[in-house]
Amino acid sequence: LSTGKQVWDFDKLMESQMIFASSFCGIDLGIYINGGEECSVKIIGKSGFPVSRKIERDIEKCIQRGEYTRCIWSGYHEKANMGGIKLLYQQELYRQACNGLSGMEAQVTCTIKEGERLFEDTLYKLGCDISSGMNIKLYDCGTKISIFDKQGKFYPYDKLLIACCISELKKGNDIALDFDAPKVIDALASKYQGKVYRYNNGLENDPKVMELARSQYWIRDGIMLAIKLLSYLKESGKTISELCEEVPDFAVVTRDFHLNEKPANIMRILGAKYKNYGNGIVINFDDKCMLIRPQKQGKSIKMMAEAYNTETAAALCDEIEKELSNLD
Repeated sequence: LSTGKQVWDFDKLMESQMIFASSFCGIDLGIYINGGEECSVKIIGKSGFPVSRKIERDIEKCIQRGEYTRCIWSGYHEKANMGGIKLLYQQELYRQACNGLSGMEAQVTCTIKEGERLFEDTLYKLGCDISSGMNIKLYDCGTKISIFDKQGKFYPYDKLLIACCISELKKGNDIALDFDAPKVIDALASKYQGKVYRYNNGLENDPKVMELARSQYWIRDGIMLAIKLLSYLKESGKTISELCEEVPDFAVVTRDFHLNEKPANIMRILGAKYKNYGNGIVINFDDKCMLIRPQKQGKSIKMMAEAYNTETAAALCDEIEKELSNLD
């Protein structure tokens, strides 16, 4: 307010709701403050996507130098109460199951009780029995879920996301995914005669791809993903186990590798040898791949190995670590 800018206050939201609010309201820049034991501040860019690292650095530098814009008393604006976005958000949740969820069963857990109540209320109003069935865990951020079925089998977020993508491809719908999303879906797209587009967060992307990504809220929202999956199960008559059987076996192993120098130097060397997609280096093999990107803070890089099982992905991490040790 003291800068003379108009402030929209969305009240208390999960991160997934803030992403929806930013996209729905056409906000170019938003600030999400997460309290608790470890307080954090996240900058959210246009349509709810992350901002570029350059913007983050520029903001950090301004804070360090104490460069703050100040307005005179007459330049202050009234804070706009935007709490009503929660009702619009719930309407979007309903849209993920246009034919309702009568006959379906699912229980919900989330450590954020407001998120749990919202999730349960939405399922209940869609006709879903929330007293029995599979257990859906909503992560605190609201952007991811995992599932335990009635038999106690665990389904992680990545597998559920890919299962939902397959269901969309079968309907003839193209998909727009973040560069970090599992690569296994790219190989499956041609099988279902669909297309999977990739975008780099914080970088220039094809406007058509970003418009598609913006419209697919369920990829960035755990509750929407869960409702969409339940809707598919109702339409197909399948169980969650049968739906996920269509997803090939794959595993993702993530590691941090600490360096003795700035990550930029290592990334420059790797970029000359492997393909640099702007947000990271990708190393492709016949049956596995590796994504390498610098961490935002400190002298370290993040490795994400994807393969048909955990052992192979871990072995790929070991192999790349050896190569990095020789470069560092």
